[in-house]
Amino acid sequence: MATHAHVSNNSINAISAITLLDQVGATSASGGLISNYALPTLNASNAPVTITPRALTASLTNTAVSKVYDGTTSAPSGFAPTYQFTGLLAGESAVISHASSAYDNSNVLQATRLTLSGLGLTSVSGSYGSQVSDYALGTASADVAATITPRPFSVSGLTIVSREYDGTTTAAVTGTAVLGGILNADQAQVNVAGNPTVANFVDANAGVNKAVNLTGLTLGGAAASNYTTNGINGLTGTVTPKTLAITGSSVASKVYDGTTSAIATAGTLQGLVGSETLTVSASAAFGSRNAGSYAVNTSYTLGNGSNGGLAANYALASQALSASITPKALTITGSSAAGKVYDGNSIATVMPGSVQGLVGNETVAGLQSQLEGYLVALGILAPGQTLTAQESAPTTELDEPALEH
Repeated sequence: MATHAHVSNNSINAISAITLLDQVGATSASGGLISNYALPTLNASNAPVTITPRALTASLTNTAVSKVYDGTTSAPSGFAPTYQFTGLLAGESAVISHASSAYDNSNVLQATRLTLSGLGLTSVSGSYGSQVSDYALGTASADVAATITPRPFSVSGLTIVSREYDGTTTAAVTGTAVLGGILNADQAQVNVAGNPTVANFVDANAGVNKAVNLTGLTLGGAAASNYTTNGINGLTGTVTPKTLAITGSSVASKVYDGTTSAIATAGTLQGLVGSETLTVSASAAFGSRNAGSYAVNTSYTLGNGSNGGLAANYALASQALSASITPKALTITGSSAAGKVYDGNSIATVMPGSVQGLVGNETVAGLQSQLEGYLVALGILAPGQTLTAQESAPTTELDEPALEH
């Protein structure tokens, strides 16, 4: 066993102890007994121990390493290398530094890898208390797959005209284009030709501040592949949802039930683009729960359909549909008029009965004067005569009821 465990202690490292054993079969007469010998004091001079550094390899594990073309081989801004180590003792970790980093080429088409050079082991930590000198990093560099993407132009002086969704990507452009964004070193190596007012949205769907590509431009020259007319900085436009119409919708009339609930049925959508389809449902509520004729506000909900039909690309306004709440028919039971001897008038003595068919906890008390008017008109009550009802609790206001007699 050595006196020290680390490479840095090699100058003082020594065998800590040597144990001698008697020779097999040794006796005092034959010799070979350890008691007849004495070992020297062990030290680095007479019993040195040399510990060699443990081989360590490191490989980069970063993925999707990329930057926009900038004319240099510099690493992407903010690039932080991550490593996988081979040779570390279990339970230990290491930190590596690098002196420089560079792509293998500065151009879009030729750049394939990013290389970090001047690798150095900065620190080691873990359960063994290892030191940097206990490891030997086997390589001074490491590389990883990396790309450079084309640089978009900048443009000023153009405005994209907002328009309604029509299923296409066509974009209308106004103004005079002033193109920029070409690096000074590439000015003589990039030629721009074509019509800068021919443009297309990145997709056909409705949206705000959608990127626009100048599809009417063409690029030439030795450095043309380092640039793109797609995703031009600052060039955006808006596609608004297409407004639809609907025909044949309806709201069902109903008999008074004390609520504003309504049953609406959606009709047929008009104005969809091409063969696109959508689903549509309708909802509505009467503006009042009382009997009467109403313009009922009806709203619609669109859903994705077939053939590319997306609800987000369309808008459908609510509309007012005609519907009625008709009075609820009531009945009166147990009422009677007493017979009389002819006296030349139509006045009769009436025994009021009970009103049947009221909604919920509504009572007849609030309807008494109206019912009396009906009964007088029907000749069941005499003018000034009152109706005695079984119900006596207060009620909510109702419109005129129909009365069966």
